[in-house]
Amino acid sequence: MFRTLKSVSSKFTARRIALVVAPLAVLGATLSTASAADRDGWRFGRGRGPERDRGGLVIRAEIPAVQIVLGRQPEPRRIYDEVPSCLDMKAYQSGDQVIIVINGVNPTVGYNTSLEAGFGGSFVLHNTAPYDRCQAATTAFNVTGAICSPRELSRVCVRIGNQSFDVPVTCVRRIG
Repeated sequence: MFRTLKSVSSKFTARRIALVVAPLAVLGATLSTASAADRDGWRFGRGRGPERDRGGLVIRAEIPAVQIVLGRQPEPRRIYDEVPSCLDMKAYQSGDQVIIVINGVNPTVGYNTSLEAGFGGSFVLHNTAPYDRCQAATTAFNVTGAICSPRELSRVCVRIGNQSFDVPVTCVRRIG
């Protein structure tokens, strides 16, 4: 009877040891990998460098630094249209087509210039300044646009920012 209990208890003890040792083995493998990442390529007992490295596995963990900014936030950029210098606007009408040609000079490079047709024989010139105005080279531009008008127009209105300009329309028989 004692032999049977002794063999049963030894089996239970072996299972208990196996249940304790298996998780410890997994934990040990995980910690050794993390330790290699923390050493940043250093191995115990050896120096660093290609002459000492004989082809081991190196795992590097890079954690980005957190940047904390104290102070005022920069003011938001105000986007608005600017009136260019040397502004020259001409409008022509032939039949139901009204064509406008606008030339001008911007003080720096990088301006976004476009022409948009408005309501009732009007145009809107968008001439938005760049975010960075460091360059001091003037830049000429030329934009054209057209609208349909069933009636003959004597003037068209061009709006740039908060300013309006009346442009006389020259009637021509044929454009082209």
